Amino acid sequence: MRLGREQRRTAGSQPAVRTRAGMWLLLGDLIILTAITVVQGTRYALLSRMNNTALWISVGSAVIAVLLLRSGLGGGGDWVNEQARLGTIANTYYPPRREALTEGGAVLGGVIGALWWGASSWGLLMQGMRYHAANRGLFEFELSAIVGALSGALDGAVIGLLVGWLWERQHRRRRLAARAS
Repeated sequence: MRLGREQRRTAGSQPAVRTRAGMWLLLGDLIILTAITVVQGTRYALLSRMNNTALWISVGSAVIAVLLLRSGLGGGGDWVNEQARLGTIANTYYPPRREALTEGGAVLGGVIGALWWGASSWGLLMQGMRYHAANRGLFEFELSAIVGALSGALDGAVIGLLVGWLWERQHRRRRLAARAS
């Protein structure tokens, strides 16, 4: 069943719209990570050189994550026709759950990223204390945890988006199968 333009416009709650604040947060995240990476090649490096490979991997995955999050993939797609096949035109069930999975993935990814980067950079603090430069060691340690939180949150959001998209597809199939029988 195909819906007309007016029915599409008034079909109830639409999938989440990308906001300006969300766009600026994503871009701010990328700017911070890129600035830290660019400075790594100079004598003003903010992190120890032993973290360069992990930093490049984290920044690369963050760039890919931002592109995927901004692309609109996993956002419901042809939700009006999908809902019409289920016998309704209201779409208030899936978008909040997709958003919750994406946001939950971002939080979980940020925590895991910060913990991993913090654990792998603990030696920076110890090295700073050993050479009587504890402030520098603490700064590098905290910056490492921030890099991990920022890149981990982006990667976690993409994983959450993928999980939400897969869950929605499976749930719609089950609803169609139950309706058909």
